[in-house]
Amino acid sequence: MTLKEQLEILRGEPIEVFDGDPRDIPYIETSDMEKLCSHPVVSVQMCAYNHESYIRQAIEGVMMQKTDFEFELVIGEDCSQDKTREICFEYQKQYPEKIRVLWWNENVAKFGGNSHRVTAHCRGDFIAFCEGDDYWIDPLKLQKQVDVMRRYPNVGECFCAAALLNMRNGDLQDTLPYSDKLYVMKGGIFLDFELFETVPQEVPMLSWVHRTTASAMVRKSAVKHVHEVYRDLFSWRFRLGDSTLWWSIATQFDVAFLPDRASVYRRHAVGSMGRNFWGVMLDSDLIAYYLIIQTKKCTIQEALSVRKKVGERLLNVALNWTFAKKIGNARNISRNRLLYRGCFRRSQWLLIYLMKFGLYNGTTRYLILTTCSFINRLRRGLSKIKRTVSRIVHEMFCSMYNNLFAYFPNKAFRRLFCRSLGMKMGRGCDVSMGVFLQGVQGIEMGQDCHINRGTLLDGRGGISIGNCVSISHRVALVSAGHDVHSKSFAYVKDKITIGDYVWIGVHATILKGVVIGEGAVVAAGAVVTKSVEPYAIVGGVPAKKIGERVRGLDYKCRFPEWFT
Repeated sequence: MTLKEQLEILRGEPIEVFDGDPRDIPYIETSDMEKLCSHPVVSVQMCAYNHESYIRQAIEGVMMQKTDFEFELVIGEDCSQDKTREICFEYQKQYPEKIRVLWWNENVAKFGGNSHRVTAHCRGDFIAFCEGDDYWIDPLKLQKQVDVMRRYPNVGECFCAAALLNMRNGDLQDTLPYSDKLYVMKGGIFLDFELFETVPQEVPMLSWVHRTTASAMVRKSAVKHVHEVYRDLFSWRFRLGDSTLWWSIATQFDVAFLPDRASVYRRHAVGSMGRNFWGVMLDSDLIAYYLIIQTKKCTIQEALSVRKKVGERLLNVALNWTFAKKIGNARNISRNRLLYRGCFRRSQWLLIYLMKFGLYNGTTRYLILTTCSFINRLRRGLSKIKRTVSRIVHEMFCSMYNNLFAYFPNKAFRRLFCRSLGMKMGRGCDVSMGVFLQGVQGIEMGQDCHINRGTLLDGRGGISIGNCVSISHRVALVSAGHDVHSKSFAYVKDKITIGDYVWIGVHATILKGVVIGEGAVVAAGAVVTKSVEPYAIVGGVPAKKIGERVRGLDYKCRFPEWFT
């Protein structure tokens, strides 16, 4: 089964293929070749269909641009049923040096699509985008973006901040920029968020900008390059084309973001997102799966394990499918359950089987998801109770050991009890009577170590002890505590690491975060606050280096007494 066939099963319908040359898509161009600029630096791509109410504002937003270079506006008019074409011709006559109108006497979707047609006839080194129902508000938008693209040759695409206009209530909402200045990031960081949905910690941002088509500019050479690299992807007809371009360019080039609000994106039911929101989102997932598979060289199962939203998308799409489509796609998915077992939760698989038998609708969906949600909450509650009970029981046995079994006069019994509490101990380790344990699951020892009477092992922050380590009487290893400079008495912890052949003297104290190197010696009564280099002898409060130990050590800290 090919990747295309696998994605078609998830989509629930065939993926149309356009494998021709976009330049062969039929068109008639209305322009004035004598007055038209001959070498535009930027081509502004504007696809228009039934945009009579908005097209004037879109064109005027482009025409108000102030630049030190020439640019052109290429309008792809796709046989609108209103007066969109007449308005485009009107503006072409008004700005003959800048505007070209590509049109045809029927809709060009069956020939390959309006967007493909317009892109193929853009002449500039850079392509900016403005759909017929969006508009620009910054007269320096093109200039700012071209300056960035010229300054950074490896930047393949540049976005500006955008505003979102809700056409139902007229609210204009600003999106927050990445930062208060230009930010250029590696394409891989951009994809970590876009494809893998993880927010990189190193990005100095306020919020991830809402990417809109009208805020974008791409390098034409980058478009040509990714069309060659992902030839089959760009031949597939999805309901969301811009994400295909943004993501594929980011796999090969850097991405730039400007904080300036330069465009407005209209949110209304006329656009494709409004007509079929979940179908558009499902297609965006399919595009993401394709690029994950290509960039990570992985299988579709591995891609699905990274991005698991396809189940919810598919079920939401199914609510609007015809009866036959629901049943057909449910059969395809259930037939390939082994392949898609990671895509859906148990409740979603149940809904898919209901689809298979024609029983899937809004009511059954609500009942199943509500029931499963209640069961999941119940399971989480029981799991939380189980963890709480387990913690209390563990603390109880730790207390029993410290106050009772730590004084049982048999080291084999004490060793067995410590291991049962979660302490990791190698062969030949001895824990003498009266050793006090905290955070026992965070303590690990190598082989042939000896812990003498009255020692405190505080494993809350973690303690790692190497091989052949001797820890004398009344030593304290404290890996957790409080910050003396904190007004809120903040709790802090850090792991203590002790190397092989270390010898720690009577009444010494080792504090959190300390690393004691191999063969080092800590003198009696010393307080170690900083790491100790290998084979050094340290003493005092705080401990300082007072000597050097011999090397080539070869002994085991074993004592034959059983009743100690």
